[in-house]
Amino acid sequence: MNKKLVTIIFAPLLSPLALSLDSPSYTYAEASYTNTVFVTRQATIDAPVTVFKAKDDSDGFKMGGSVELSEYIFITGHFSRTSGNTVLRSSFNRDITTFGIGGKYDFDNRSTVFLSYSTTGSQEVDLDLFNGTTIPIAGTDADTIRVGYRYQTNQTIELNTSLSLNKLNFSGGRIKQDKVGIRLGLAYAVSDVVQLIADFESVDGMDTSNIGIRLSY
Repeated sequence: MNKKLVTIIFAPLLSPLALSLDSPSYTYAEASYTNTVFVTRQATIDAPVTVFKAKDDSDGFKMGGSVELSEYIFITGHFSRTSGNTVLRSSFNRDITTFGIGGKYDFDNRSTVFLSYSTTGSQEVDLDLFNGTTIPIAGTDADTIRVGYRYQTNQTIELNTSLSLNKLNFSGGRIKQDKVGIRLGLAYAVSDVVQLIADFESVDGMDTSNIGIRLSY
């Protein structure tokens, strides 16, 4: 029995501190609590030079994962369901679905870079608290190109960051905008498989925080 086979058999039984460093995995499943705060500026009708802030605050859950198809290719998928309120609407529910594909390159056994494309669709429903009715409204679609870097600092801690270009379509495509975002993240391994994860992303006034758990394979 060679050394490689022995490692494969006994690796799940070993503590992370006893293992050699591996580049971050692109095959995982995760679930997290998510919170988004979106602040926009709107001009008043009678005085266009005067603006006020409209705050859209929502939270809920997010789940999904990634599958490494080959040494260089991976696919991703995520779903989130949140609810919240804003000064312009009484309350709302929002479902967001994202699918993507990307390429990666491992520099060594500690760091990797990736480039990915993803498409996102959201469906929103207004909850009219005055008469108890629900009103479907147009959601936001997005196409995102993301370039990122993941670094395994030691056996337990992974740091990651990425920049994104987001092409946003509001109100059924009637309003289109290009936005640049930045994401910072951390993963802490409590075992060979289980990681605690946290990340923060800001896209031009829309700040999203996630904290949860990841199972890496």
